[in-house]
Amino acid sequence: MTSSRWGSQLYALSQESLDLHQQAVLYLQYLQGDTTDRGVLENLHLTKYNQVVVLCNPNLDAEQGDAQTLMTLLHLRDSEKPCGFAWGGVRCWFELTD
Repeated sequence: MTSSRWGSQLYALSQESLDLHQQAVLYLQYLQGDTTDRGVLENLHLTKYNQVVVLCNPNLDAEQGDAQTLMTLLHLRDSEKPCGFAWGGVRCWFELTD
């Protein structure tokens, strides 16, 4: 999430299609892609975010969903140096189900 004239901006990345509705005080952008694909994550330009939230895929069993979340976190951590992304300045929240 980042700040803008809208107040806050939310960028959602998901493998599933989402039915999201624009709110007047929130800028919302949806991207469809594989959250475990490092190239997809690098194209998000993470340096512009204040927070990153990684949620489990509810369509997977707990073990597989947690594995996908952990892979996403590993790619985020691994990509921090090449793109100038520093965990110290960005809060990262994640959900594990098991």
